[in-house]
Amino acid sequence: MIHSIVPRTKFYIGLSIVGVIFVYTQLWRTFRIPFVRDEIEGALSVFRLTREIPYCDFTPYKTVIGYYIQLPTLLVATDAWNGLILMRLQLVAINIIFLFYLSRYLYRQYSAVAMLGALLVLVSNVNFYIHASSIRVDMLTAIAGFYALLLLLSGKYFWSGFLCAASFFISQKGAYYIISQIVACGLMFLYMPPIEALKRRFLPMIAGMGCTTLAYGIFWAPCFRVSLLVEKVFIKHADKAFGDVYRESLNFLEFWYLALQANWFYYLLFFTGLLHLFLDRRESNVREETLLFGYSATLMFLSVNHAQPWPYFFVIFLPTSTLVIARFIEYSLKSIRHMSVRTRTLFALVFLFYAGYPLYFMSFFENVSYIEAQKKIIYFLEQDLGEDENYIGPTSYLYTRRQPIPIMSSLDSPRIFRLNELSDSELDGLIHKIRESKVKYFLLNNRSTGLPERLREFIDQNYKQLWHMLHSYAPSVTAADSTLTIEFSGEYRVISDERIAVDGVEYSDGDVLQLTQGEVPVIGQFRIQLLPSNHRKLLPGSPLTNDEIYELR
Repeated sequence: MIHSIVPRTKFYIGLSIVGVIFVYTQLWRTFRIPFVRDEIEGALSVFRLTREIPYCDFTPYKTVIGYYIQLPTLLVATDAWNGLILMRLQLVAINIIFLFYLSRYLYRQYSAVAMLGALLVLVSNVNFYIHASSIRVDMLTAIAGFYALLLLLSGKYFWSGFLCAASFFISQKGAYYIISQIVACGLMFLYMPPIEALKRRFLPMIAGMGCTTLAYGIFWAPCFRVSLLVEKVFIKHADKAFGDVYRESLNFLEFWYLALQANWFYYLLFFTGLLHLFLDRRESNVREETLLFGYSATLMFLSVNHAQPWPYFFVIFLPTSTLVIARFIEYSLKSIRHMSVRTRTLFALVFLFYAGYPLYFMSFFENVSYIEAQKKIIYFLEQDLGEDENYIGPTSYLYTRRQPIPIMSSLDSPRIFRLNELSDSELDGLIHKIRESKVKYFLLNNRSTGLPERLREFIDQNYKQLWHMLHSYAPSVTAADSTLTIEFSGEYRVISDERIAVDGVEYSDGDVLQLTQGEVPVIGQFRIQLLPSNHRKLLPGSPLTNDEIYELR
């Protein structure tokens, strides 16, 4: 162990500064940055656990341990919006605990300066900033993989394997940690007798992985046969992770370019540190450094070759790479220790500047009206929709209520592709089902533009923008129509260029009339739009333009 080269008081001051940066950025993001589709869909997956059994009633998108970790927070939520905020705050709290134990480990191994430098570049990493409070299970997977590495380095092979396999049952991306750990332990055969390496290290690790897998299987086995469990947990998830799920052309290099553009200093430290770890492993600590190199290098190789490097994917790369960065900073400190105070101060200032550089890319100035709009829409839907009334949207904003048309409830690329492959008769059937489902509101955003033209025409003819992305029921009447079927009782606003008649009473554009469900006689060509009684209170202000609506995720 290398003792701290700064007084303990200064160490705690530095640690407090890093902690304040993390907490401030995460609280800002929690309350000011809009929820993206994946976050709301993640909340929906967790909420389904309150009513359905995974693998029996539905096949979850991820393996389910991560969902169950988040479930208690959702159970105490008083409403849908409160649930989303609490889930973000729970992840912030988990990451605070993670950073605390990470700092303790680094401080035992390296100097305080190396520890603080590694923590600073981690909390300043844009991918870490975004996903440390994002409602996904990827950060939980990364933390499990990181602690599996710590257990591996401390020689607790069984428990390291146990936790490493648990990371897979939080998210299938944990398979990369399993592979990395197997490769790292395999390198031990180079430094000790094969039988000893097999008995004392490799087999205990495999046994730990096997115990986690067996426990997961035994827990779910009573629900259905084991072969079906294997198919749903392993085969189906493998297709999602490695198959050609997204038929659109993925620009593989674009995501790496974005990650490197914002966090180039982080990756420069890591790749340089990994090279140094390969070339200069300390004789006194060769076992731990070989394991660290094998684990990190394998994880890096798998990450670089990952088929779908979405921005959130980079999270699994971050916690473990921080150990390599801390080690390299420690080495760099030794190299400049003989230099003058002025030179060392210059190095420190340059490091602090580039370590904090990614903060420039963080969304501290994003228009907060977007998240306020999301909040108002969720509250509105919660209060306005009756038990037999529905809404349809590309994202399940109201995760406590199931949408009536599953294929339209989460418009990712595969579902948009399938919708556009439907025949005219199938689209007619889908539109008929929408009519029968008492859909009172449509939520439309940029993903909605990918719907089939015939479906978009139906929406345009029967729904009209009420506020932001919220479109209310607004049927159209042609000059040839003599009656109009009203689906929802309430107040309606007339939209017409001429005087028209409804139920024998004349109206003009802008007039408001009260209608009840059923057929009413009509004369003229016009539209009427449903105006919920509480919309002026819950949805204040003017609607945004269509371009601005598309920014609401």
